Amino acid sequence: MLAFKLGQKHSFYKWKVAANIYDQWISDDGSLCAFEACSNSKNFFLISLKEKKLLFKKKLEIGRFVNEVNFLSPKEFLIENEYGEFRYDCNTGELLDEKKWYACYIQGLKNKILKNDKYSKKIIAKFYRQIGETYQKIGDEKEAIIYYRKALENDPKVGVKLRLKKLT
Repeated sequence: MLAFKLGQKHSFYKWKVAANIYDQWISDDGSLCAFEACSNSKNFFLISLKEKKLLFKKKLEIGRFVNEVNFLSPKEFLIENEYGEFRYDCNTGELLDEKKWYACYIQGLKNKILKNDKYSKKIIAKFYRQIGETYQKIGDEKEAIIYYRKALENDPKVGVKLRLKKLT
């Protein structure tokens, strides 16, 4: 249950959520509330407190564990996570900085690999797989193949053999 008490009139709003809440943010004017569910569903919710309705519920492209949410306007908000800051549409939940997200995500994973003294070969293989999947998603099959092969070098059971076979 998510509940809010807002303003001098002490309006009280309630929403049932079938997950624990990881974190929540309210816009400066009190009109919007964002929260992240702490469950396997990885859902992010945006609620209009003015209209008393759910604007959207979705799995964010940028992954889990949002560090901060800043409401830029009634139409746009900014999410910050370990890979950077990315703008979203308040009404649809559409990622507005898609190209920036992919570039930051790939670079962030590459940076983690460079610090490979703190990660096992299986974890490094997962990072390579995620880079390959991201390149495949944006249509760069040549780079996807390179990173899938690197993943397999680190862990033959990383789960990319079929993807690689389809691309080669």
